Amino acid sequence: MSGTLLVGFGAIGRWLLETNQNRTTKIGCVLVRSQRMSETREILKGRAQVVSDIRELDEKPDIAIECAGHSALKMHGSAILQRGIDLGLISAGALADQGLSEKLLQSAAE
Repeated sequence: MSGTLLVGFGAIGRWLLETNQNRTTKIGCVLVRSQRMSETREILKGRAQVVSDIRELDEKPDIAIECAGHSALKMHGSAILQRGIDLGLISAGALADQGLSEKLLQSAAE
């Protein structure tokens, strides 16, 4: 997948999708909670793959952008990094949690 994975599809994720439609960055996949998959698929209308777990990706994205808050980073950050996917954070304040920060650094090293 030559493109970007959005982790979350709230206000920030939707803004990123809309502002990047006609640019070189392609949003290829969106990772959301399982209870939000149907709603997200309906909104996206096939423009991107929708998954609730990183293991469901059809292809490896170029980068993942977390735009869903601290809990999403805790839930998915390590798995994303362990798959060799670069991870950009919107919720950079989550790195103040030393345990999470160390876990993410370890996952990136692996």
